[in-house]
Amino acid sequence: MQVAGKPLCPSCAMEIKPDAAVCAHCGGDLSITRPEESKYQLVRDGRKFGIALRGRIVLPGLNLKDAQSTLVIFNGESVK
Repeated sequence: MQVAGKPLCPSCAMEIKPDAAVCAHCGGDLSITRPEESKYQLVRDGRKFGIALRGRIVLPGLNLKDAQSTLVIFNGESVK
């Protein structure tokens, strides 16, 4: 398990530099809003993904699709 302490790309969940404008991994535009500290975030957990809150993984070992669905529920967003 790894602890999430650095910013992550909202598109691919890979670690990014705090001042980056574009993700070096997927090319995603990072000028769009960054995740809030009080919201759950999607993080890499080895080869799987996890859900983190304030830098600590609270739900590890998910596949990407399940992690994304869970993130929507945890953050209280509407499912489309």
